[in-house]
Amino acid sequence: MFCDLHTHSVFSDGTDTPEEIVFRAEALGLGAVALTDHNCVDGLPRFLAAGSASPVKTVPGVEFSTGWLDGELHILALFVREEHYDAIRSLCAGPDQAKRESNLALAKALNDAGYAIDYEAIEAASPNGRINRSQFGDALLRLGYVKTKQEAFDTILRPGGPFYQPPKRLDALETIGFIRSIGAVPVLAHPFQDSNQRRPAARFHHTPAQMEAFLPLAMEAGLEGMETMHSCFDLDTACLADRMAGQFGLLQSGGSDYHGTGKQDVLLGGQYVPMEFYRRLKALSEG
Repeated sequence: MFCDLHTHSVFSDGTDTPEEIVFRAEALGLGAVALTDHNCVDGLPRFLAAGSASPVKTVPGVEFSTGWLDGELHILALFVREEHYDAIRSLCAGPDQAKRESNLALAKALNDAGYAIDYEAIEAASPNGRINRSQFGDALLRLGYVKTKQEAFDTILRPGGPFYQPPKRLDALETIGFIRSIGAVPVLAHPFQDSNQRRPAARFHHTPAQMEAFLPLAMEAGLEGMETMHSCFDLDTACLADRMAGQFGLLQSGGSDYHGTGKQDVLLGGQYVPMEFYRRLKALSEG
């Protein structure tokens, strides 16, 4: 009856293995689940292998961190084909290097300010060496500098603050075009996320006015779907996303944005996303 088309594993900033995501989805009775690690497809072979022995339909995907104007937008690619994994790796190689340089600068700035962050230890404990603010937040919490990980995001690691400076990102419109060029389905992730105060508002271009300006350009570039159900949405935000998807003729998608214990209040399958969303997106990928 339900699916979850937005999850993360240990191959980006989640705490579950790709296999564990499939096993949990099966235990919950989900009909389909997508793995959408940040800028990474390395977990997809294991994810699909686990899915081959499960009744759960597994959707290979990736979540691209992109930029538009001076803000950040996340674009999902769903139903990614194996023959295009290397193209995705090549696309993300530059941003990956820029991200590592940004991480090193962040670690130095924190240490200079008296926060005893051991970046080499963080990197060694992270599969594939993929580090983002989540791992820095874990370290700050573990060392007692903050009481919760969210406090780290809202204070020490807040975008625009004295320490965290986002690296150069992929262009949002060019990324949408790339996703279409490899036959995957581009979906705008968690629009209007900043309407919920759980996340810093300045990070995302997701106000209604900004989306009114972005979506026509995005559709011209090839955008085909938008998340209308997400763990950060309240009812009003979900209704707004639903109306705007209808206004622009975009297919609906949705998911939990599950990260395992990294976001303990976000449950796999917790958004009750209809399987019809999966079916329509899959049909589009096959068309």
